[in-house]
Amino acid sequence: MKNFDPKITQLVSYPRCGSHWVRLILEQYLDKYCLPTSFFNKKDYWGYHLHDRVVGKGDEGLTGGFDKVVYLYRKPTDTIFSLLMYENIDPFNLNNIEIISNEYYNHLNRWLYHNEDCHKIIFIKYDDIMNNHLVEFEKIISFLGFEFDIHKLDRIYKEFSIKKSKEHILDPKVINQGHFDGNYSKIKKEFYEKFDHTINKKFENIWK
Repeated sequence: MKNFDPKITQLVSYPRCGSHWVRLILEQYLDKYCLPTSFFNKKDYWGYHLHDRVVGKGDEGLTGGFDKVVYLYRKPTDTIFSLLMYENIDPFNLNNIEIISNEYYNHLNRWLYHNEDCHKIIFIKYDDIMNNHLVEFEKIISFLGFEFDIHKLDRIYKEFSIKKSKEHILDPKVINQGHFDGNYSKIKKEFYEKFDHTINKKFENIWK
């Protein structure tokens, strides 16, 4: 299903910014899902999840002019490394890194700084959710127009940790076993040692 109605609230995120897991938590809390896919066979939806990976290309349908947008984003080095691993692309190839870096830079530039076509927008960092999930999910839920119940959210958050959520996500590569067996962390450490400074330098004028 393509994005078809600008009045539908949009959850916008570049790939690998935590959107699947955030959607899963919200689906349980709201008892509604986010188009185009429901994890728990809910019958009603609250919004649409738009990647807009190549900004404005329109492969997913509408990519602008929305009433309400939740923009979910993540640290550049984490995002770039995660996508390279997800797509099974050599994470130590400079050309691969440059391609993904340019895409993500354009994505951040569009949604953080050139979003005037959207009536209302809030910005949520995946990293902030990891540090204080109650505050960040309250922002999202209140923005969507629903009442926030701290105890309900906390219960769902604990029940659907990233590791426990693996069984509910249709694509097994979204959370692969490497995240938990130590191999992923080993490769990520080497990637950070080699490229984190360069990536941060590229994004220093756009990251906020």
